[in-house]
Amino acid sequence: MIKETDFKSMKKRLLEDASAHFYIIQNNPPKYLNFSHIHPCISLAPSVPLAREYRLGNITEEEYKEKYTKELERPLVQELKTWIQNEAQHSDVYIVSESADRFLLIDVLKN
Repeated sequence: MIKETDFKSMKKRLLEDASAHFYIIQNNPPKYLNFSHIHPCISLAPSVPLAREYRLGNITEEEYKEKYTKELERPLVQELKTWIQNEAQHSDVYIVSESADRFLLIDVLKN
């Protein structure tokens, strides 16, 4: 099953389910996250220019979501999507991010 969590709750999730896999959706993931079931996944994070444009208020939330969804259509992301979906059939998979992007990403991964 594909689930979501933030960094603050990740430790609790790790303790609850040691077999779960965690995908860190962040452009610069922390270096201390070096475990076999924790996967930094920069490819699933919004591009740096897109995130910057949104943070600076140059685009609306709706434009941001639309552009991020389009970024998630890249071939590499489609391969990761298939990989994560297959993994989720055998164990819990958590999408980890501090932003609400994880909810949009989960919608894309489930479809």
